[in-house]
Amino acid sequence: MLFRKKEPKELPTNEIQELSSKGASDKEIIKKLKSEGYSYDTIEKSMLQAVKAGVDQPEDTATQEQPTAEAFQEEQEMPEMNLADVEETVSPEIIVEELVEGVVEEKWQKVESRIENMESEISKIYARLKQAEQRTVIAPVRDERIDEYSERLEDLEARIGGLEKAFKQFLPALTRNIESLAGMIHEMKQRQVQV
Repeated sequence: MLFRKKEPKELPTNEIQELSSKGASDKEIIKKLKSEGYSYDTIEKSMLQAVKAGVDQPEDTATQEQPTAEAFQEEQEMPEMNLADVEETVSPEIIVEELVEGVVEEKWQKVESRIENMESEISKIYARLKQAEQRTVIAPVRDERIDEYSERLEDLEARIGGLEKAFKQFLPALTRNIESLAGMIHEMKQRQVQV
C-alpha cells in the first residue's frame, strides 16, 4: 500500500515471549509492537507462535514460581486496561485502515494470481496463434506448388501422348526404311567383296 509502514522481516516471537515473561498483558504487548510498526496480522501470528513455543517447551516446575495467594490478590487489585485505554493509544481510524488494507491486500493477491494465470494462458494462446498463422502461410505456398506441379504433369502427359501418336505413325515407315537401308548396305558390301 502507499502509506503503509514497512514491517521488519522477522516475526517478533522472542520479544513477545520476553514481554510475557516480564508480566506484560496481551494488550500491552500489542500496543508496544504496534508502536514498533508491526501490523495486527503479524502481531497475531507472532503471539500464536509464542504461545505454541511456550506449550512445546518442557517446563521445569522446580524453577518456576508457583503463584501465591498474595500475587493473585495483587493481580486482582491491578486496574485492567479497558477498551477506552486501547482506543486512546490506537485510534479507530487506524484500526479500520489496517483492516481495510488487510482485506484489500488479500483480495489484491488473489487478483494478481488470477492475472498471472490469465497472462500465461494468453501467451500460450498467442504462441498457438503464431503457429497457426505460420501454417496458413506455408499451406498456400504448398498448394501453389502442388498446382504448378499438376499443370506440368498434365503438359508432360499431353506431350508424351503426342509423341506416342507420332511414333505410331512414323515408326512403321522408319522401320521399313531402316530395313531397306540395311538390305542395301548388305548388298553393297557383297559387291565390294566381289570386286
